[in-house]
Formats: sequence, structure tokens, C-alpha cells
Amino acid sequence: MARDQEHVPVGKDWTELTNAEASTVSFQVVAGQVEIRAAGAQPLEEDQGLRYDYGQGEWARVMMEYSGGHARLWARNLHGAGSSTVWVDHA
Repeated sequence: MARDQEHVPVGKDWTELTNAEASTVSFQVVAGQVEIRAAGAQPLEEDQGLRYDYGQGEWARVMMEYSGGHARLWARNLHGAGSSTVWVDHA
């Protein structure tokens, strides 16, 4: 699941942004506000992540440093209902 400069819609449920093979990731919130969380599998509904507002993100972050050893990055809309969009690129 390579995401080469792709706009990913993010709703109230956790959405996978990267796969297990990603070594670096760049992302930016281009609509709304999201939580980003690193986890090996889909996070639980009550799990909390880092908050990113419109225009915020990370550039060329090494996944092992960012994720604390977890292999995947997940996002969900902070406001439950509605949708946010995250631009994602990973290698």
C-alpha cells in the first residue's frame, strides 16, 4: 500500500496511513484536524494520538523514531463525525 503523495480521507474511525514496509513518512493535514497514532494494528477507539491541525504535519520522519517501534501510522478525525484529509507520502 504505497501512498505516493496521496490525499487520504480520514473519518471518525482509525484510517491506516502507512504499511509495515514504510521506512520514512511525510504527511500534512490539508483539511480539518486529526489525531495521528503509531500502532502495529488498528488502534482501539479510546486510544489517543498526537493532534495535528490544518497545515501541520511531519516531513521525512524515520518511522522507527516516530513510531517507537510500531510499524504503521494511523489517523482519525478529531471531531468524530465529518471528514478530514491528510496528504501522505512514504517510502
